[in-house]
Amino acid sequence: MPCMYLDKILWPSEEFKTAADKNWVLLRADFLQKKGNPEPVNVNDMKMILAEKYNRDGFFPFFVMLDRNGKIIKKSGYEEFDHPAEYVFLFKSMSH
Repeated sequence: MPCMYLDKILWPSEEFKTAADKNWVLLRADFLQKKGNPEPVNVNDMKMILAEKYNRDGFFPFFVMLDRNGKIIKKSGYEEFDHPAEYVFLFKSMSH
């Protein structure tokens, strides 16, 4: 599952942590999947506000690169990369 790859391989990798510390301010909004009947949506929940603003189509996992003023630079979804360095390259290319 893509989210599990990101949790286990990408986020904790030294390559990603080093690049993130030097280049980005990270915000992670985790949307847990639940089976069965969905719970009522709290429209004031910050995750829901972020999803409405940046990810209206509901693609997960989903990355949004913003400039310092909150303007969207680029959006991307999950890529089947073999190594965290490939994501680092993708995120660096998104920010230029």
